[in-house]
Amino acid sequence: MHGTLYRARGNNTHAANTLDRLGHSHSALGRHAEATTAWQEALELYRDQGRGADVTRVRRQLDDLSARRLVR
Repeated sequence: MHGTLYRARGNNTHAANTLDRLGHSHSALGRHAEATTAWQEALELYRDQGRGADVTRVRRQLDDLSARRLVR
């Protein structure tokens, strides 16, 4: 998936950031499944990197997206 090139080069920091931004783009376009996938991948990488604030923020993004999907 997205961020593969960064991961292949061992740059998981940029991969996580790219996936996070990509999730926002997908969400804005109404592509909720794609946003969820991107944010879940970013979340996993942020966890692996010990980036607690980013983990919390992305979890909140996923929760907000899930809530929006239920409302529709």
